[in-house]
Formats: sequence, C-alpha cells, structure tokens
Amino acid sequence: MKNLTCVIVNGYLSGTSFLNEFTQAGIQCIHVSTSDELKIGVSKFKADDYVAQYSFDGNFNNLVEALKEYDPIAVVPGIQSGVELCDRLAAALGLEQNVVALASQRLNKYQMNLRLQETGLACAQFIASDSLSDLISWFRGKNFSKVVIKPLESLGSEGVRVCNSEADICKFYDEIIGHKDQLGHNIDLVLLQEYLDGTEYIVNTVSKNGAHIISDVWRYNKEEIEGSIVYEKCELVDSSTAEFSSLIEYAKDVLIEFGVVFGASHCEIMLTNSGPKLVELNPRICGAGISELAQKSLGRGQVQLLSQLMLQQELTNTSSNGHYVLHKHAAICPLISRKEGKLLGLAHQEEIEALPAFESVSFHVNVGEVLPKTVDLFSQPGLMFLVHEDKAVLEADFAKIRELEATMYLLEA
Repeated sequence: MKNLTCVIVNGYLSGTSFLNEFTQAGIQCIHVSTSDELKIGVSKFKADDYVAQYSFDGNFNNLVEALKEYDPIAVVPGIQSGVELCDRLAAALGLEQNVVALASQRLNKYQMNLRLQETGLACAQFIASDSLSDLISWFRGKNFSKVVIKPLESLGSEGVRVCNSEADICKFYDEIIGHKDQLGHNIDLVLLQEYLDGTEYIVNTVSKNGAHIISDVWRYNKEEIEGSIVYEKCELVDSSTAEFSSLIEYAKDVLIEFGVVFGASHCEIMLTNSGPKLVELNPRICGAGISELAQKSLGRGQVQLLSQLMLQQELTNTSSNGHYVLHKHAAICPLISRKEGKLLGLAHQEEIEALPAFESVSFHVNVGEVLPKTVDLFSQPGLMFLVHEDKAVLEADFAKIRELEATMYLLEA
C-alpha cells in the first residue's frame, strides 16, 4: 500500500499543527516554502519531520513535476503567504482546490470588500488608496465618529489602527504606507473602513467538495491601546447560544461567494446591531493554538476534522446544523505588556500554573530579550490557555491571571 501524502505550503506558525496531526493519522508530509526571505515562525519549524522539502524558485512546472512523484491527496497552506501557491499547485495536480479566479478576493482586503458588495453580503463601508488626501476626503464625506485603517494583506492585527480624527488618519497612514509587513509585502495601499460596533467572533470551518463543516466558534474581547486593537480574551462559544446560528449561516454564505471548496478556513465576523458583517476571511487554519485548545474542549479541533475529511472518516462531534457538544469550557488569555523593557524574569509562574483551569502557556519572549509594548498579536508576550468543566472556575482563574500579570514582567530599571 502506497503512503498517503499531503503537501504543506509554508508550514510555519499555526501550520505546524498539520504536520503533527497528519503524521499521527498516517499521512506523510512534504513541505514547500515560497521564499528564502520568509522568517516568520521559522524558529519552531521542524524540517526533519517532513519526508521532503522544496523551495519554490519561480519555476512552477518543475515544482509540479517533482510533487507528482508523491501522488499527493491534498495541498494545504500553513500560513497566509502559502495560500496563493497552494491553490495553484492543487489545480495543477488535479486535486480539490478553491476557485483560483477568486484568489485575490480571498487574500486582499480591498478586493475582499468589493466582493462582499458585489454579492450583496453585509459589510462595512470602505475606501482603498495610496493618497492621503483621498482618504481624508472620503472620511469628511461620511458621518463616522471613527474609522479603521489597515494594510491590505497583513495578519495578526499588524498595522490595524483605530482613527478618531483626521489627525489620527494622517499619523497612522504615515506609519503604515511604504513599509513592509510581517510577510515581506510592500505596503503601497491602505484600506480605510467604517468602524464596526459590536462583538467580534471567529468561525472556524473545514470544507470538502464545497460542503462546509463548522468546527468551532470563538468570541473576542478587545481593547484599544493608543489606537491599536489588542486582543484581551478569546473564549469558545457554546453552540446553544442565541447568536450561533446567524454567525455560522453568514460564514457559510461568505465561503460560498468567495469560492472556498476545500481546506481549513476561518471567518472573522463582527456581530453588529444590524447583523453579522465580515471583518476578513482567511482561507487557512486559525492560529494562536486555537485548534489544539478546541481539541481539549470538543474532542477535536479544526486540524483533526480536516484530517478526517481527507481520510473520509466519520467526523467527530459535528452535526448537520453546525452545532457541537461542549465537553469543557475553554479560553485564551493573550498576555499584554503595558511598557517596553529588557525582560529579566517572570513572577507568579508557579501560582498561575497551579490554577485549576490552567492548561498551558506559550511565551514569545525569552528572558534577556526586549519585551515590547503590546500593540498587536505579534507584540504580545504570549498566550495562556485555560480549560475547565466549570465556567465559573475558568472565569475566576482568568481574572486571577490578569491580576497577577500587573506585576509579572520583571523589567530592567
């Protein structure tokens, strides 16, 4: 019997979850990288665990011929930078792939919003331009108390800023335009968008043959720090809640209209007074350890469901109406540093790890390194993961972590 093989494009950061799960399921993995300059998430990359590795040098046909030798059953992107090549490779290899003609609409936030308008799906009002005067003129013509400015293809809330005035737009425009994002893209256009009041959710899905399966739904709490949007809490939503059905139906409509056919995706959706509106679609696995945490609560996460779909196995803890059984409550506590400085140590670790709901922690900054002030996901010191059968216990432990965090970071004077 031949080995089942999956190709993973840029399997960094959240993409490492595929390697672990697929290998355990009996699927060997091949890695394709899109650029030697790509540095994001490379430090945790386990190159030796892949059966083969290829670096895309621009010769697409040569890469396709090399991959054909393995007769792969699927191609999946690890992170956002792998999405475009993933779709092209899947098409060339005769495998399931998302609609290639809509690739830019799934990646570029301006094209994404245009697609929402074209299809009649609810969305925020917006403009994209490289001209500051055009952005200011658009803002003056609207009656918005505040707007959001962002790059077109960034990730992790990088460069996303809330503007309360024309002065804010000018300030943040200068900070964004002409720079490179975390993925190495030159930022030559920015998106100015109506600020959506409401509660933000993530709807995680897996798809095969255009059928969309709900994996899990998470609710965000956020705060603004000097114009930056910082995530303060992320908690798994019980599928019996009132908002669940409207969120998943809207998410499925988005996936259909954006040509999503196969793989893992996540929709970031703002639930406003007038209903759900898309913040952005990401045709890849959700990061921040969410799939692993969902597995602790639901018995499977997004990665496990995709593996089961690929192997045509029975799906764990899913239903035709998208609901799932919540075995345990789960939440992520994104750590927040209020100031910058050289990190000398961390206090309260033993006390935090002894909390009943504490599951694990992932620190992003080592002792001796500079701890940045938190302004986005990339500058957060780390993530703490909580799981417990009793929601009240989880909430109390979350509050305790926030209390202890005030004196947790020992910085050089």
